[in-house]
Order: sequence, then structure tokens, then C-alpha cells
Amino acid sequence: LCTPNVIGDIVIIPTQPGTVYAIRVDTGEQLWSYSPDPSLGLDVRSSPATMATVDGNSLQGTVVLPSRNKKILALDASNGRVKWESVLRKRS
Repeated sequence: LCTPNVIGDIVIIPTQPGTVYAIRVDTGEQLWSYSPDPSLGLDVRSSPATMATVDGNSLQGTVVLPSRNKKILALDASNGRVKWESVLRKRS
């Protein structure tokens, strides 16, 4: 299970196998959702880190999703689109 992040009146809810939803708490309105391309192999098993603020009716910032296969994905908090992705590697 993953713990949701609450920012103001918006909650970011991660689900397995990686779909993430942004929902307005007071109305239940879904603001956006992100479902990873299966070819990414993104297996989200932990809570996202959300660095965002509420600006009017939307979020501004970044939602970072860690996965079990060493991939990290950053989503734009305002619309759920991918900002960047990275693969963690051991330092040599």
C-alpha cells in the first residue's frame, strides 16, 4: 500500500501497479491521472514525494514516484505529465 499525499485540498493517490490520481478532497473531482506505459516497467510500491503548492485551483510543483526497479519518474503536479525520468545506479 502507498500513502496518499495531501496538499491543501488536493490529494495525490498512488495505486499499484503505478497509476497516480490527483483528486480534489472537497468535491471528489479528479484533476488528472497518470498511468505508466507498461514498457517502462514502473512498479510503484512506495509513496510519492510531492513538492508542490496549491495555486488557485491547481497544484504547482513536482510529484516524484520511486519504483522497485530503480526507476524514478517526476510528474508535473499541475497536469500529471512526465517531467523527467531517471534510473538509479550504484556509484563506482
